[in-house]
Order: sequence, then structure tokens, then C-alpha cells
Amino acid sequence: MTLNNWITQWLESYKPTVRPSTYQASGYILKNHIIPRLGEYELTALSEEAIGDFLDTVQQKGNHKRAEPMSQQAMRHILALLKQVLDAAVTAKLIPENHAKQFNYKGKNRVDIEPLDDWEIEEYLSAAEELGHLPMFLLALEYGLRQRELIALRWSDLDSEKCSLTIHENRVVEQSALVTYGNETRKIKLSKYVVQQLEQEHLKHPSSDVMFIHAGTLKPYSPAMVRRLHQKVLERAQLPDMHFRNLRHTCAIRNLEAGRSLEDVSSELGRNPDFVTKHRYKNYLPHDAVTEAEIQQAASTQEQQLAADTFQNLLTL
Repeated sequence: MTLNNWITQWLESYKPTVRPSTYQASGYILKNHIIPRLGEYELTALSEEAIGDFLDTVQQKGNHKRAEPMSQQAMRHILALLKQVLDAAVTAKLIPENHAKQFNYKGKNRVDIEPLDDWEIEEYLSAAEELGHLPMFLLALEYGLRQRELIALRWSDLDSEKCSLTIHENRVVEQSALVTYGNETRKIKLSKYVVQQLEQEHLKHPSSDVMFIHAGTLKPYSPAMVRRLHQKVLERAQLPDMHFRNLRHTCAIRNLEAGRSLEDVSSELGRNPDFVTKHRYKNYLPHDAVTEAEIQQAASTQEQQLAADTFQNLLTL
């Protein structure tokens, strides 16, 4: 069996286990890097030498459509997916071992999480309000919603009477429209103040069923648009440059410092196993709350998610 044929089979079982953006990112790597150069190989012919030659070629020449060298970070994501595909082939007893495991790309040093302090939060939200985007960034800072979750919200997800918001975790924005790939949801409780802010937001575009839309096109935002709005807020607030996900980190850390349980915070963040939450926020937990095994498992999970987020960003630019 060729690698190409095996990937076709593997994707059928892989798709239901991951969120749409992860599946799309994996498809990007397979289509543009792995399949063009390894697809015709028999699985049994994927020796350490063959895989090494493939990795050297990709790193030097890059995308098969553009002759550009690949970064260490991109190579790490490509290798991680190839390892995953071949691990599944080993499990299916199609090959005796996974020779891709002989290779590794060193990742860049991670910067410690630096949550916003009280003053910075006030400055950030004040700037967001001045720019007319307070409700969206309130949800990001106070409840840790991701970019993809914010832009996929509908007004029907909000229950004003019960002060609750239902987040559809498999709903995404594709080609300026909302698309749902599954039924997984989580519900969070909102403060009355946030509900009031959302109700005022609805008055801006009462005919739209999408919660946050571009004022010019009246269509949902893309992740790239949200990132640009985030940068504008930072500039207005005169705050240092930081990634959008730092809002989510700030939310988690403030909740942990306020005494909320790890399980509650993990559940509210959504699709974030406790061991990942422990690893990511270990400096804000009791010293014995994180085991070495959990750290290793969390690192593997974070690696897969970083690959998905990186290539999802490329696809939405």
C-alpha cells in the first residue's frame, strides 16, 4: 500500500476526532508537503534514509509550489503529522516501526505567560470600547473565548434571561459564512453587565443572526480581522504587543488566582483537558499539582494544537 492510499484511509478515522480547523490544517500539510514528495512510496519503503531525504528536501526547497526554505517551526509541524500518520500505520500492522521517530526539530524557547494586570485590563477594555468593540473583547478577556468561537456566535446562543451563552465548538467561519461540523457545545454563565453590553451590540445590527459582524460587509469576521482589531486596541491603549491568546491566558490565571478549581476553569475554557491546563498554568497552581507524566502528555497535545493554529492562520490571511 502506498502512503497516499494509507492517508486516504487514515483521514476517514482522523476527521471525527479533531476540530474542523485542525483537520483543515493537517490537510494543508499533507497536500502541500507530504503527499507530493512521499505519496507514491510504499509504506514499507519509508526507511529512515527515505524520510531523512524528504525532510532535507522540504527544508531546503519548501513548498512544492514555491521554492522557499522552511523554518524550523514549520518543519516541526510537518514531521509531527508524518509521525502521527505512520504511528497509525504501525497500529494497523502495515509497517513494523515508524522511522520518522528518528528525527526531531528543536522548538523555539517558549516565553512565560504574562497575564495582564488590573490596570492593563482596564486600559485594554477602555480602548476596545472607544473603538466600538467592547462586547467581543469582554468575552475574550472575561470568559476566555477563542477567536474562532467569537466570530461563530449567533444571537440565538445568548439567553439573556438566564445570563448564559452557549458556545458551539464545532461551528466555524468559512468563506464569510457560518458552518457547523458537529453538535459539541459548552455553556457559560455571564454577568448582567456583559449581557447588557451584548444587547446593546445587537441593536447595531438587529437583522443579523450573527453576533459580531463587519460593519461594512455585514458578514462574520475572519480570524485575521479579529487579530487586526486586537492590534488596534493595543495601539489605542498604548500596551505592548501581545498575541490574542494572551487574553485567554489572562482569563484563566485570574480565575485560578481567585480560587476557582482547576476543573471549573478547564471546563469553562472548553476542549482543554485538565492536564493541559495544569501544564500551561503550573506557576499559578500548588507546587504538587503537576506531575512529570502530565507535563509530557500536555507538551504533546500542545504541539499538535500549535500546528493547527499556525497553519489555520496561514489559511485565513
